[in-house]
Amino acid sequence: MEQLVKTMPEGIGIFVAERQPKTAKEAAKLADYYQLARRGRVGPKNGEKNERPQRTTITCLR
Repeated sequence: MEQLVKTMPEGIGIFVAERQPKTAKEAAKLADYYQLARRGRVGPKNGEKNERPQRTTITCLR
């Protein structure tokens, strides 16, 4: 699990490690939750395109 957390960006890795996930799947869910919670504003500002934010995917290699 420690190796997986080390591959994550620092903020996400700290968040995930603090919650001590038992499986890679749990760690990936926590990483997704972290990103969704910190995504920022909810819609485009006036004049901006309504584009979806880019998602980061964490893959578990077993």
